[in-house]
Amino acid sequence: MPTPRIIMYEKLTAFSNEKKVSVSSREKTGGAAKGSYAGSIGLKIKALIDNHGQTLKSINHYLSLCLSENISLNTMYSWSKGATPRDTNKATAIEQSLDIMIAETPKISGGTWCSRSEVKNTLQALQKHLSTTEMHIATDVPITTIQSWLDGLHRVERSRFSKFKKDLTNNFTIACSILSKCEEQT
Repeated sequence: MPTPRIIMYEKLTAFSNEKKVSVSSREKTGGAAKGSYAGSIGLKIKALIDNHGQTLKSINHYLSLCLSENISLNTMYSWSKGATPRDTNKATAIEQSLDIMIAETPKISGGTWCSRSEVKNTLQALQKHLSTTEMHIATDVPITTIQSWLDGLHRVERSRFSKFKKDLTNNFTIACSILSKCEEQT
């Protein structure tokens, strides 16, 4: 399916009846579609973020050390979205460094992020016995955050949600039985 840039290019060339109009697009230049992780570098960065708990900043720091050069976060972001360096030797070095980082970094069980449904279902089970205010007092998580988790508006970092559940179980014995039932269901 042609992208809006390609459609615009076709309209401009048809209008001017000349081939002098130049519009670049990711598809014409061989880049990945916007928002995809099509490149192998992008896939490896995505795996580090989603499964190993890394951030673009931590990956950037690691690659900067491995390659002995400063890499901007903007460049890291573009690589994570599928762009690749034009220098094939550099691309190979980046891929090898990312492979080493994946091997050295422990994988987080269940991934870095809890799904929206997992968080929502757990909190709905807890809310049958504990109010939002009680959860807030026991965990120091803001009431508005707990409410947005209940609404299923965003996913939660697994380490933060685990701390939330640990704080609840330390402060409420009833939370222990509820949380164990929720974990059995997932």
